[in-house]
Amino acid sequence: MPELPEVETFRRQIADIVDGKKIEDVVVNKDPIVFANVSPAKIKKALLGAKVKCCRRKGKYLWLELDRKPWLILHFGMSGSLEVFEDLPEKQVKYLKLVLVTSKGVVALRDPRRFARIKLAMDPINEKPISSLGFDPLEDFPAAQVLSGILEKRKAPVKAVLLDQSIFAGVGNWMADEILFQARINPHRFAKDLSKAEVKILRSKLLSVVETAVDTGANYDDFPENWLFNHRWGKKAGEVSSGHSIVHDTIGGRTTAWVPDLQK
Repeated sequence: MPELPEVETFRRQIADIVDGKKIEDVVVNKDPIVFANVSPAKIKKALLGAKVKCCRRKGKYLWLELDRKPWLILHFGMSGSLEVFEDLPEKQVKYLKLVLVTSKGVVALRDPRRFARIKLAMDPINEKPISSLGFDPLEDFPAAQVLSGILEKRKAPVKAVLLDQSIFAGVGNWMADEILFQARINPHRFAKDLSKAEVKILRSKLLSVVETAVDTGANYDDFPENWLFNHRWGKKAGEVSSGHSIVHDTIGGRTTAWVPDLQK
């Protein structure tokens, strides 16, 4: 599932193609699920001929700020992605939902499982769902003292709290596991029970994981060898990291990989 690092990578990849450019053509492939409460025709009308001021992101949402309203919002769901072409593909590419053409190239939203959502909004940052998002680790993340004050009110497992988008915008399942692994914190512990020192470490590891993942362009093959990420997949007993066994539990309805020998 695209999480913050993937979406930020999408944003950076398409910036040169769309920022400051006029949308010269729009191809819309009808899909009543992906186009959330808005017709493909309305999407095309809003975009065709508009100039993109910039491409922005918060959490897992990406949107285009245009020289007119409304603006395009994208959420990538489980399997959505942005793909870049030099020109419109001569042959039909499977699962493309929306294609934008500028003088610098072609950007397309692809989603084989139809969990992505395409929307329009007049003021995305001040409208739901984006206005409901919490702190973005790359934009406006709070100091440890402020974060401690937030977490001390949460009587829920810290793993579940990390997945709460109203606090941690963009943090997804594998990221939460990685952060807790590196912070050496048991994912079952209630957030309210973390000490101030532990919250400080948690904050540091969260920012480090996000920044490292973004710096690699969300290329999993380039993640550090000692990351839990490289060992967490699958549920086979005996799978290990750093010589210690990985356990898979369900916390907050999500599969959680952690290392009891190291995370206390």
